Amino acid sequence: MKIITNLITLTPWGKEHMKRSTKRPPASPIIASSSLRKVFGLFCTLLLCLAAPAGHAENRRPTSVYTSVKPTDCHVPPPPLVTAYEARGLAVRECQAPKGWRLFVVSTDECSWLELSRDGLLWSTEEQVVYRNNFGNFPNLGADKVEWCLSASGSPIALIFRISAQSPTPPDNVTVIKSLSKLFVIRLADGTPQFCGVVQTNKEARELADRVSPNAHPLSQLRQP
Repeated sequence: MKIITNLITLTPWGKEHMKRSTKRPPASPIIASSSLRKVFGLFCTLLLCLAAPAGHAENRRPTSVYTSVKPTDCHVPPPPLVTAYEARGLAVRECQAPKGWRLFVVSTDECSWLELSRDGLLWSTEEQVVYRNNFGNFPNLGADKVEWCLSASGSPIALIFRISAQSPTPPDNVTVIKSLSKLFVIRLADGTPQFCGVVQTNKEARELADRVSPNAHPLSQLRQP
């Protein structure tokens, strides 16, 4: 049988038959199109994987929300709190704050500052605003809003607010007193408010809020009424 097969392949008809049998059929357009789609899909998946870390890092950048400290946007706190402040010769109003925190504007006839409350505890910025960082006369809140820096999960990590004061050394023969202002940064990320420092620009304030300053120290804690 093997001899007969070999003889057949030697004939012109056998040679032509062998050529046709060894040729591979052309690829179907449908199959080729499907393969291209698979390759394209793998390429897109690879691009998304490469871009994922950048997108994830972008989402982790802290954001900010602003709340008003204007008298018309704040309200009178509960009577026991008002009574406790009035006993110290102070006026107080409660303003909007992120969930978990309470914010108070406290004032005398000459100065004003902020106080923070959380979980029944109360902290004051009076020492930092009025005494330790007094850069002018009559320091008071110098803007209608304060800035809360938030983490990626939405928790407050810092509070930034502006204090304005009158220039302590006005030039001679000048009737208009120059107004000065600075930004105070309070870090909240560790649960206990910490004073980080005083800066001039919003950029400096946010940079200070984003890092743990070795000079930061806790705010004075008061007894909640």
